[in-house]
Amino acid sequence: MAWSPDGQFLAVGSSDRTLKLLRADTGEVVSILTTNSADWNVSVAFSHDGNGLAVGGIRRPVTFWDVRDGRLLFTLTNYVQARVACSPVAPLMAVGTGGDWWGQKGSNVYLVDIHSGKEVRVLPQAGDRAVFSRDGKRLATANNGSWATTQYVVLWDVDSGEKLHVLAEQRQVLGMACSPDGNLLAFGTRYGDVTLWNLNDFSHSTLREATGDYARSVTFSPDGRWLAVGMLTQEVEIWDVETRRLVKRLRGHTWDVNAVSYSPDGAQLASGCLDGTIRIWDPHPPTIQKLMPE
Repeated sequence: MAWSPDGQFLAVGSSDRTLKLLRADTGEVVSILTTNSADWNVSVAFSHDGNGLAVGGIRRPVTFWDVRDGRLLFTLTNYVQARVACSPVAPLMAVGTGGDWWGQKGSNVYLVDIHSGKEVRVLPQAGDRAVFSRDGKRLATANNGSWATTQYVVLWDVDSGEKLHVLAEQRQVLGMACSPDGNLLAFGTRYGDVTLWNLNDFSHSTLREATGDYARSVTFSPDGRWLAVGMLTQEVEIWDVETRRLVKRLRGHTWDVNAVSYSPDGAQLASGCLDGTIRIWDPHPPTIQKLMPE
């Protein structure tokens, strides 16, 4: 699930093998994007200008769409079982490959030019999850190798492909997000712990202790004050980043919460769930504004 940069639309990957574009203010389905080769769509990302949409998923190639007219612009058949992330400032997409639902068996991450669909660079053994910093200069990746081995979270320089730092001995990462100021990387694992990694001095601290409940998705508010965490417990947790305190649990979903995302202006928080719904919350204070069927 992803908001468009202008906040007008939500893109939602679905288990019914479609990608839906919803109008954020009404929940109206603007378009439904699908291909014959589609399976579960588990990863979506808008391009920096909001005109393109990258889609990755289980047992399906990566596709890239023009959201203005619903055209399929290109398909990357070499990247299957992939997750996608788009640079917030440049026509560049990161494709993490080889991973699975539980954050294991990740392989390489590929940087792809979204204008041509051509591969720009390979980040070897980078894993299956990836997220760009807000200035687009750095990329964090995770989950190379099988679950039985030690996992790594790696910070890369986008232009050179150089490894900047490695955070070793981590559990399988399910969700990652960079803070708006670029100082922090938050990541949640299959054991429920959430870590904050300082990207300046490379220190790290535990925000949420492991409870055995998947922390599948994390997202910072645009001002960087709050971190929302989508949980296996059917809740969305809101944490104060500065004080490291849990301030609210948002309840209402009836199954795992797989995706959380703040709107670009921070006025709304969207949560997507395996129960087939998307809930739009007012995070100040957090209450449900509306309920959209997926």
